Amino acid sequence: MHVWLFDLAADALSLDRLRGVLSADERARAERFVFPHLRVSFAIAHGVLRILLSKYLEVAPERIGFSFNAQGKPSISNEDCRLRFNLSHSGSLGACAMALDCDLGVDVEQIRPMTDMFDIARRFFSPAEGADLEAVRLDQREIAFFNCWTRKEAYIKAIGGGLSIPLDSFQVSLLPDEPARLLSNREGDPDSWNIHAFDAGAGYRGAVAYNGARRELIVRRIDANEATKNWEVSEKLRDVSR
Repeated sequence: MHVWLFDLAADALSLDRLRGVLSADERARAERFVFPHLRVSFAIAHGVLRILLSKYLEVAPERIGFSFNAQGKPSISNEDCRLRFNLSHSGSLGACAMALDCDLGVDVEQIRPMTDMFDIARRFFSPAEGADLEAVRLDQREIAFFNCWTRKEAYIKAIGGGLSIPLDSFQVSLLPDEPARLLSNREGDPDSWNIHAFDAGAGYRGAVAYNGARRELIVRRIDANEATKNWEVSEKLRDVSR
């Protein structure tokens, strides 16, 4: 499992190059954002995603086609392609996860003050998660909250069910001193899923979820400007027995 982290910042020349690899639909989606910084963030995130995919697939980034499920989760349009991916961005950080032959989801979130933390937890977390959050000491609650949020989002994205899956229908670990895990789900098979928390940098939390055998997680950083230049992925993805 490879996770690539990158800042949503690029110089003018690199930004033009990143925009140049986007599809017409992606450029149109970027232009629908009202605020200029959101248009830039979208272009960088989706441009870097295409370039990363191109390094694994060994095709030009602008030639990669996507298909989408009913909830909008993208995949490579070539049905024979074994590469799976997922993209997330928050604040000034982007993250892309890639692996072979598994359903996966990734989420990064910028840690920020949450005056309505418990209101959100009561609405969207399971009762057990809400109880765990209330038991965390005050100076650790924001971390615990975003532990829970990123792990739940990563799992939802891995399933590909979007808003059709209630966030309180499954439980994840959230305590700062315990490993990231899916504790229960409505299908009754939490052990068939894996969740990794990863270091997304100061002020951020990150998690990736996937099904099948547990995999080694490798996290790398790439600069959006460097992504537009010639380089190679140093370690290829490997087969993992499911």
